[in-house]
Amino acid sequence: MKLILKMFLFAFLIYSTQAFSRAGGGGGGSSHSSSSSSHSSSHSSSSHRSSGHGTQAPPWVVKIVVGIVICVVLFFIIVITKAIIYSKKHPELSENKSRKQNSGPVITEAFTKANPGFDKDAFKTKVKTAFLAIQNAWQEQDLSKVRNWISDGVYQRFCLQFDMMKQLGQTNRLSNISITKTEFVKAAIEGNYSILTVAIYFKMNDQFISEKLPELNENYIAEHAMEYWTFIKKSGAIDKNLYSDNSCPNCGNELNKNGGEVSKCPSCETITYLGDYDWVLSEITQEDDYEDDIDYDPNEEHLLTLRNNEDVCTQTMEDKAANAFIHYLFASAWNKPEYFNRFGTDEVVAELQKESDEPYIYNRMYVNRVTFSDCVFEKQMYHMNFTVVYTSQRVRLANNKVKKLDDDIETRWGEITLSRKEGKAHTKSKLWSYECSHCGAPHKDSTSTSCSYCNQKINTPEFDWIVTSINKA
Repeated sequence: MKLILKMFLFAFLIYSTQAFSRAGGGGGGSSHSSSSSSHSSSHSSSSHRSSGHGTQAPPWVVKIVVGIVICVVLFFIIVITKAIIYSKKHPELSENKSRKQNSGPVITEAFTKANPGFDKDAFKTKVKTAFLAIQNAWQEQDLSKVRNWISDGVYQRFCLQFDMMKQLGQTNRLSNISITKTEFVKAAIEGNYSILTVAIYFKMNDQFISEKLPELNENYIAEHAMEYWTFIKKSGAIDKNLYSDNSCPNCGNELNKNGGEVSKCPSCETITYLGDYDWVLSEITQEDDYEDDIDYDPNEEHLLTLRNNEDVCTQTMEDKAANAFIHYLFASAWNKPEYFNRFGTDEVVAELQKESDEPYIYNRMYVNRVTFSDCVFEKQMYHMNFTVVYTSQRVRLANNKVKKLDDDIETRWGEITLSRKEGKAHTKSKLWSYECSHCGAPHKDSTSTSCSYCNQKINTPEFDWIVTSINKA
């Protein structure tokens, strides 16, 4: 009986499709294409003699048997469907988690030693504050109130998503949001950084609405879900709280209320979201996309050398990779490679310029996960490689009508390589995307490949990490 139930459950899941929205992409959606084929079979039989009579069953018996089989199949489908609906409403009861349960405590003695005064309850309070504030910022398409404590990569991917949503006249209304549980999943120390991942169980009403294109609308009521939120900061004690105080953590003066691309103190020019003063949200990963296992050696020779040469860890590099990758996707969609100029070398940008597809828009675009793969050193260059999982649906607008280039929201994979020249880090910028790595001056033109102050070439691995290879499925 268990085997039959598993077979029905497997078949049901293969043909199911999720397409939730909310901040960070929600379930993101995974579509499975299937094809059905009909076949005919001929049955030949040799004569079988038994007292001179055949053994073929009467037609009415066959009909009864077929009817019984159909009823049994329908019964199992109904039972399994109800079980799946119940499991979605109570994800904490699921035994088939995508992550492995930790055998020991997540917050270890070594972690608390590296972060004196760490308080689990205080941290979870920040997580809840961050979660609710991000949902509100997402549906308002305004990140000004959360900019102080979200990473550059998170900020950039949200802003680009907002641009696409505005073109389609879309809003994502979220209501009746409640967090049912939070739990620590992973705590790590890498170089000068501490990293914490928390599983957030929640429910909400989720309505994705396009007044201009109602065929893109979706509505989910009282959806239960779970996401992994990863926070990062420099190891050490915390004496500031960016989640409840809008004053500069360095000089105490009031920070800009309107946020912006760079959350910088107007008095002392302190940048708040580099992890120097408090925990910073650096990644949101969906339950199906999270991988607890590390497939690389954190003490590999090249990684250790890089940590000695600059303030780097794989989590901050994943944030940079996510930032670059989503700029690449949107530059490709719009056929505007100049939006990717400062991220990639001339060779990578040249490949992007060769694309000649008619511009399109993403109905949905979410970076589900960015995972560091390995670090390679050759020809006096470090190359950090990453795998990207992203969810999207491409559409094209014409005369206020939408043409779907993808039938459904699909999950795709891509790869990206960031490279930098061997040696001590020479960059004078604190922000990878907005300051010249040679002189530290802010970019006046974010599409230019040279600094307007020092005329130094921007898109070169001479001073900072630059994309030297990228591809999308």
